[in-house]
Amino acid sequence: MSSDGVPLEEAMRRQRVTIGELRQAVRGAGDGDLADVGAIVLESDDSLSDVAAQNMGNATALEDVEMTDAA
Repeated sequence: MSSDGVPLEEAMRRQRVTIGELRQAVRGAGDGDLADVGAIVLESDDSLSDVAAQNMGNATALEDVEMTDAA
């Protein structure tokens, strides 16, 4: 839903996720700025996971996640 702090608007629209829901996930993870987020992922249970940019590492946990805004 977000990559490198930038909301993926087309992906959000397809999954019916609002910017408010992204912000809530960021706050819930203890972050205060979308720019500090490496990725926000919509999980299979419909929850949103926030991965802080400083914790991205080599992003192997995101290998099966679509990180583009392509249709």
